[in-house]
Amino acid sequence: MLGIGAQYYLLIYYGIVTFLSIMLFSQYENYSENRLDSETEHSQVGIMVFTFLMVFFIGLRPVSADYFVDMDTYDVTYNVMMGNDFIYLGGEGSNLLFDSLFGFMASMEIPSVYFFLVIAAIYFICISWACSLLFPNDRLTSILVYLSAFSTYAYATNGIKAGAAAALFLVALAFYQKREWFMVVLFALLSLGFHYSMMVPIAAFLVCLFVKNPRVFLGIWVASFFLSLFHVTFFQELFATIMNEHGAEYLLGGGGYVKEIFGGFRIDFVLYSIVPMVVGVIAIEKKKIESESYVFLLNLYTLINAVWLLCMYSDYTNRIAYLSWMLYPIVLIYPFLNEEWEGPKYKIFQWVAFGHLVFNLVMVFIYW
Repeated sequence: MLGIGAQYYLLIYYGIVTFLSIMLFSQYENYSENRLDSETEHSQVGIMVFTFLMVFFIGLRPVSADYFVDMDTYDVTYNVMMGNDFIYLGGEGSNLLFDSLFGFMASMEIPSVYFFLVIAAIYFICISWACSLLFPNDRLTSILVYLSAFSTYAYATNGIKAGAAAALFLVALAFYQKREWFMVVLFALLSLGFHYSMMVPIAAFLVCLFVKNPRVFLGIWVASFFLSLFHVTFFQELFATIMNEHGAEYLLGGGGYVKEIFGGFRIDFVLYSIVPMVVGVIAIEKKKIESESYVFLLNLYTLINAVWLLCMYSDYTNRIAYLSWMLYPIVLIYPFLNEEWEGPKYKIFQWVAFGHLVFNLVMVFIYW
């Protein structure tokens, strides 16, 4: 433990991310528009130090149901299992790798704080690795944009199982950009082993390999929006029939407090979700960006978000939305940092990055 009160973690986390973001984003107004044509030196040591600071800061946080919600449940269960014989936890409804890691570490009588540290390491190292692979000229910038995103902190401290799974999937996605298929399959399977919900982005990934027209996915999204608007829950119920027990519970839960907070048609979530798609339409239609890598990421985000629209009336709609939101910061900044087009793209990136940061600060500290 670091001796920092749980009530201060959110403020410290966003304080660090905001300070570094302001320092780094401010430099972009001085960058040349042909910067991608030149080799750029980066401090890998600095990125590694920053990543491990985040790992230890979050991983060694105190147990708190008030501030980290599900962490307390994990801790209680872990301590109940402490010292028990390790039992293989595969089967219906299990998250094979996460549950087995959880049970194994408890059986070895390793204190729960080290379990949370391992999960934090998986989360932050994979995010840092994926961003570094996807944005080789802007490694730290992309990491900071990702860390400032709306859901990043929450899935580092609360929904840690889904968060670790999402981070592993991001690495698979980054290796897809390099067409390193062994690593793609490996990390996709690792992500699925950590959380069953990863079957949705993996299935969407496979669809996007064969269907590449972004207008098709935009059309699917618009159709899904109107189905959700008119409260058509057929697809939500259909998906529940093909999911495992826990997945069906997410889609068809019994209501209660969670449904009061998140249930119903969420126009605020919709407005938040469309921003990367608006950027994508401008990038493809107006700026004529034809990058296969960018179009694939945009298509993947759009399709997964459309699935969420069809399941918006589920109790845990925010957790289903996260399956697309985990891609949000990457899709948002990709055309500015990795693509060539006429215009002051780095100055526009500044506005987008600062806008993204300020919006999420408002969401976290005022709106949410």
